[in-house]
Formats: sequence, C-alpha cells, structure tokens
Amino acid sequence: MARLQRIAHHVVWVNPHRGKPGYEPLQQGIAAALPYVDDFVAGHSLAAFEELVEVVGRA
Repeated sequence: MARLQRIAHHVVWVNPHRGKPGYEPLQQGIAAALPYVDDFVAGHSLAAFEELVEVVGRA
C-alpha cells in the first residue's frame, strides 16, 4: 500500500460494508491499508456509487 500510494495520484478504497450502520474497519487488512488511502467510500448502493463518481472526479 505504501508503494501504491507513492505511485498513484489518488487511492480510493470502495467497501460494500462501509455503508452499513455500525460498521468499523477493524479487520487487519483494511486497518493496515487505511493510512495509505485518500478516500474510503461505501459501495453498497447506487447513491454510494454517485459519491464514488464525485470522489474520482475530484481526484
């Protein structure tokens, strides 16, 4: 992830669980990745994908 962050313009992580009430990114993989992620967005609905389009548009 550190290398990806260095070579990428912007790192966006889309997670379908992000939009669920009470979700916390506690799993080791996501906890380790989050420090290198510029935007962490939900991917569980059409509205979430609209947010993703906005995030990518700003990147």
